[in-house]
Amino acid sequence: MLTTFSRYKVQCRYVGGDFTKEAEIEKMCDDILKLYPDGIDILMNNAGTVFITLYRANALTCSLVPEVYSVNTLVPEEMTASYVNGMPEVHER
Repeated sequence: MLTTFSRYKVQCRYVGGDFTKEAEIEKMCDDILKLYPDGIDILMNNAGTVFITLYRANALTCSLVPEVYSVNTLVPEEMTASYVNGMPEVHER
C-alpha cells in the first residue's frame, strides 16, 4: 500500500503481518528491503498484542507471557536492528 501526503511530499508504505509467525516476519523484512533497496529513512513499528485472558487473573497462563513479550518487544527491536545499517547517516549541523 502506498499513501502520498502531497502537502509534506512524503510517501508512506504499510507492510503488515503476524508477528507471532516467523515466516511472516521474514517475509515482511524481505518486502521492506525490496521496497527500499537503498535503505530506509524512517521506520515505524506499531506492533502489539494483548490477550483478553491477561485481564482475567484466573485465566492468565505463563505460556502467554513469552508470546506477548515477543510480539510487543523482541520482534520490533529485531526488525529495527536489521535495517539500521541501511539507514542514511544523519549529521548534526
